[in-house]
Amino acid sequence: MGIIIGSFSAQGGQLGTTTSKATHTGTGVYEVTFSQAFSTQPSVVVTPQTDNLGKGGGYVVSVSIENVSSTGFSLFIQNLSSPAQNEDAGFSFIASASN
Repeated sequence: MGIIIGSFSAQGGQLGTTTSKATHTGTGVYEVTFSQAFSTQPSVVVTPQTDNLGKGGGYVVSVSIENVSSTGFSLFIQNLSSPAQNEDAGFSFIASASN
């Protein structure tokens, strides 16, 4: 089983050691690329870092993952508080697949 983990800032910068890259392509939108491809499509779990949103709590964040492939995925983070809008936020992920 192969596992890749990563943590990134709201601007897409690496936080700690990771074997992946995140590109910040728009407000709340990120493209994550694995440095080594999985042999099959992985399962991906993402957790947003909402403490850096600076809003003092009281909001709900939605994370959508799309285009999951053996080489990466697209990530969308949205603050669902009124009015709902895309929001830059740091995030961590784990991707895992059987090899």
